[in-house]
Amino acid sequence: MIIQLKALDPLFFRDGKPFARGSDTYAAGIFPPPPSVLYGALRSAYFARHIHDLPKANDEGDPTSSLKIKQIMLKIGDDFFLPAPLDCVKKKENMEKKAYPLRLGKVEAVASSYAAPHTLLPETDEVVESPEGAWFDIQTMKGYLTRQEREYCYISLMDYITMESKTGIMRNRATGGARENMIYSFGMTRLQASGQEPVSLVMDFEGLELPSFGLLKLGKEGRAVSYAEIDGPGPVGLPAVGKRFKVYLTTPAFFEHGWLPGWLDRNTFRGSRGGADVQLLAAAVGRFLSLGGFDMKKKKPKAMRRAVPAGSVYYFEVLNGDADAALRTFHQAPFTDYEEKQGFGLCYVGAVL
Repeated sequence: MIIQLKALDPLFFRDGKPFARGSDTYAAGIFPPPPSVLYGALRSAYFARHIHDLPKANDEGDPTSSLKIKQIMLKIGDDFFLPAPLDCVKKKENMEKKAYPLRLGKVEAVASSYAAPHTLLPETDEVVESPEGAWFDIQTMKGYLTRQEREYCYISLMDYITMESKTGIMRNRATGGARENMIYSFGMTRLQASGQEPVSLVMDFEGLELPSFGLLKLGKEGRAVSYAEIDGPGPVGLPAVGKRFKVYLTTPAFFEHGWLPGWLDRNTFRGSRGGADVQLLAAAVGRFLSLGGFDMKKKKPKAMRRAVPAGSVYYFEVLNGDADAALRTFHQAPFTDYEEKQGFGLCYVGAVL
């Protein structure tokens, strides 16, 4: 089932930074939210309609235990968007919204904690930088995955959303007045900028029955969003690749060894996948995200974990075995060591030149 979520009000999604009442005064917001937030919103929407099943949540017989998120995208107008891959850069002095892919290479005699056998290098002598907040539409993404194009037009998400600050206070329960030193503000996200089409979230999921349209609560303050079933952009096929391929993450992922998947040896960067032996050649990984949450049933915060951000890219080579079987285990399958059902580690396989 594919649904489109439209915000009725500004939304607030917390980042992983601690926020202590009385000492911190500002809580930053992030967008898009982590997959766990959307996963929780779907479960809450189900239990709101089946309140008698709520005691079964997270226990034996939980009717939402089969829920699995298969993809998360943004929709602006008639177009669907995914976060720009981090192995793409823009020319620093060029104001055009065009990104260019990096290439596999080697740099000798460089002191670095990055120990993979290859690195990623720009194909130009010009100064380049990461296009912050960049998103590719689906057609551009297909061109990137097949490497049929050498430059990609992108949009900047900040051109389509508006960040707003909301101020709050804590009240003295005895007097009803404001408590001293208990004023704070937090960053809300309005999913529309002046003169632009509104931004909406799109989810593809299975294992949970919901009406084809309705309302659900989303974000820290439980703001209302409407949802309706829609047709998606269609499948992204597995491109023709050789023994070298890359895995592009559309959502954040949790790995046992920080940025490195737990099934890879930390010394040789080799591991087995789909009956084939593969080696990690290089990676383009962004700054980690600290993600946690709140357990509504246990009424306490969940453990905080560091996640590799969406857009990260891992380059592999099949050393021996069935290369086609290995590719099928990666393409549009969870590439994460934890929380795969929640939608973490969703990915596509791409070609390497």
